Amino acid sequence: MTELSDSDFIPAETPSQPRAGLGLVGAALLLPVVAGVLLCFTTSWVALGISVAMVVVTAILVALDASRLGRVDLQGRERESPFVLLAGMVAMWIVIFPLAFFRRSAFTKPNLGFVALLVAVFPVVAPFVASWLTPLGLPSCTSPEVVQAIETTIRNSTAFAAATKIDGHRELRFDSGTQVRYGECLAHLDTGTVPVAFQVEWQDRNARRFQVRLADAQLPPCDSRAVQQILEQIIRQTPVGGTARSIDGHRELKYDHVADVRHGECIAHLPSQDVPVRFVVEWQNRIKTHFQVRLAEIELPACDSQQIVQLLAQVIRNSKLGASVRSIDGHRELKYDAEAEVRHGECIAHLESGDVPVPFLVEWQDRKKGLYQVRLSGQPLPASDSPEVVRVLEQVIRNTPLGATAKSITGHHEVGYDEEANERIGECLVELEDRILKVTYSVGWQDQKKSLFKVRVMDSTE
Repeated sequence: MTELSDSDFIPAETPSQPRAGLGLVGAALLLPVVAGVLLCFTTSWVALGISVAMVVVTAILVALDASRLGRVDLQGRERESPFVLLAGMVAMWIVIFPLAFFRRSAFTKPNLGFVALLVAVFPVVAPFVASWLTPLGLPSCTSPEVVQAIETTIRNSTAFAAATKIDGHRELRFDSGTQVRYGECLAHLDTGTVPVAFQVEWQDRNARRFQVRLADAQLPPCDSRAVQQILEQIIRQTPVGGTARSIDGHRELKYDHVADVRHGECIAHLPSQDVPVRFVVEWQNRIKTHFQVRLAEIELPACDSQQIVQLLAQVIRNSKLGASVRSIDGHRELKYDAEAEVRHGECIAHLESGDVPVPFLVEWQDRKKGLYQVRLSGQPLPASDSPEVVRVLEQVIRNTPLGATAKSITGHHEVGYDEEANERIGECLVELEDRILKVTYSVGWQDQKKSLFKVRVMDSTE
């Protein structure tokens, strides 16, 4: 029988306690506290970023600490790998984070599991406690209650009541001093998309009631549908506008930034003529965004405006001069008599015999009804080859001893125009029995008001 000595008994080794500092886990415990404080003062999107960053960073720190400790604890049991621990914290951080610290106590001291449990709850509880202890903050410009309130405000305004859709809500800035949020949204109208600025501010902070109002409301443009509808009603209530076949051509002439007034113009198509109508868009109640449209002081159209050019052409072609007019152009304004409210203009009538300046007037026919007229201010002299001049000239020539024997008088044409004397100079050929004479004659006024002219023979040569 073999005897066993004391040296044959070798005691089993117990796992030694690893040395692991609190650097990584200390940072992991501190980060949720910092994140919880930040969550009390941030908006939703920033809060989401802080939360995600906290989960990822703390999971990495705890996994690195677990890797340093190893997988075999003080009792000799094999534990989960650091990668499993990392995946668990990313998937369910609020549960796995405290469990990771209870697991850590099996490897080294002290046991920080209960501390980790409190730390894990802190980011969730802190924002609610802060909102309960501090006064209620203004809702953001993108919050449901603000979106609903601003839509109601916009649709109650006359400028954007016809909006088909309102979206694109965003916050521009927050003035912490005045406790006012400045936001913007988009109102989709039939005429285009218009940005609408608004403000969110306290109505009664103690009662935690806020209000939403439009900020720096803008007048609708002169060609917007809202302005067109109101303007058409106004025009058709006037004596002249009631006969209009259509009203179109709305355009903006200018915007007075100082007075905050828009000046526009449209065309009223009457049975007899097209009349330009000027109007004004201005605020009636800016706070409630109520605007009004009114007719502006009516002015005579300019001498070179399209409507005057058209009317003048009709007047000239209906005059004695009109039969020989080939074209009319060169319209210009000579002067405006503000006291008499009359515009003095001039155009050029191109005749077969030459170019004739035609003076004309633009004046009111009925200002209250917006009716004006165009008339010739001075009847132009008939052309040297016009039928009435040829007829008078033949009588003058045949009343002379030599002209009485003339076989024919032909070749009438204009050779010049004496602007100073206001006379036309013409020439014709008088065929006698033995020779042909070239006769120079003039056409001038005898009584311009009565449109009576005179023709006299100036010279004759063979």
